Amino acid sequence: MDTVQTLRIFVRVARLESFTTAADQLGLTKAYVSRSIAQLESMLRVRLLHRTSRRVVLSAAGERYRDRCERILTMLEEANAEASQAAIEASGQLRVHAMSGIGKYYVVDAIAEYRRKHPKVTFDLSFANRVPDLLDEQLDSSLIVASQLPDSNLIVHDFGRVFSVACAAPAYVAQFGAPSTPDDLQHHQCIEWPPVVGLSRTWLAHTGSKSVEVPCGSAALRVSSSDALSAAVRAGMGIGLLPMYVALSGLQTGELVRILPTFTFHEARVLSLHISRQYLDARIRTWTDHLKYYITERLQSDVERIGSESRD
Repeated sequence: MDTVQTLRIFVRVARLESFTTAADQLGLTKAYVSRSIAQLESMLRVRLLHRTSRRVVLSAAGERYRDRCERILTMLEEANAEASQAAIEASGQLRVHAMSGIGKYYVVDAIAEYRRKHPKVTFDLSFANRVPDLLDEQLDSSLIVASQLPDSNLIVHDFGRVFSVACAAPAYVAQFGAPSTPDDLQHHQCIEWPPVVGLSRTWLAHTGSKSVEVPCGSAALRVSSSDALSAAVRAGMGIGLLPMYVALSGLQTGELVRILPTFTFHEARVLSLHISRQYLDARIRTWTDHLKYYITERLQSDVERIGSESRD
């Protein structure tokens, strides 16, 4: 028995006091309507309707049951409308995770721009340098930097390439000089930071289509965040690999000097993760579309700008 359909039939019969009229309005046969009411009364073990030759009259139990059924059906219709609207209009809260560097430099601004278009959406934004479990942590979306796709059943969108550049403070270069080749790094103080998921702390240098593992000097310092790494490099403590979006402002102001400017390091991909592809909520769909457009453009712009700064 289709319980919801049966309740709709019962309420319609109760309102119209007629099996025939109810059947006509619902597009059903009178026999089907009568059989549905009989099955409902059998299941409840109570008489809901008294049939006469002229009309149908509710019993006392039937009146109470009709009132409750009407409230239930109204709530169900409202819930269906709300759920359907969620697929059309972006509203409600989005729980978003991002790795701290990419989150600070890109995601916060992306949210501000998104909310100008979709003011009914609010955000719960968290930063952590790991790949979260979206289901366990009840997250709608995650933005990570990884050298390879995560092994999961998540839907993954690739927004583009990101990399780090070797940087030092002018004072460090003035005192110790700058390495001419990647091999020269072993004679310098280096600052360690594990930048992306899927890479070890070995410095991996890229130029053209070639990649080479770089022997680094002794670690002057090991840090756990890009902000700490940037501060240490600016303080002249050694050479560090700064994500391009972290290095850019320092290179523009002269606080940083790019080391080995023909090389990039730790190339990776910026990936957006979410759970479902089918029946995607409008707020998640519009956020993912916006983020793809926003991040892709910013990444391309920053790659061009950091290349320009390195040539100047």
